[in-house]
Amino acid sequence: MDYRESYGYEVRNPAWRKQFIGKTYAAPLSLDKDVRNISGATLSCRHIAQGVKRVLTTYVTALK
Repeated sequence: MDYRESYGYEVRNPAWRKQFIGKTYAAPLSLDKDVRNISGATLSCRHIAQGVKRVLTTYVTALK
């Protein structure tokens, strides 16, 4: 992951990204429930979770 923004850089942390391993398209991936929020990086956390959800859903519907 290449993150170039001045805020929210904490999402580059491997420990934070590890929470997405093993998730499927059926996982809700909602902030503060399935995905830990990082104070000061709420938008980054939310948008990455939404992006992962879109990729998983696309994989299941189009590629599998």
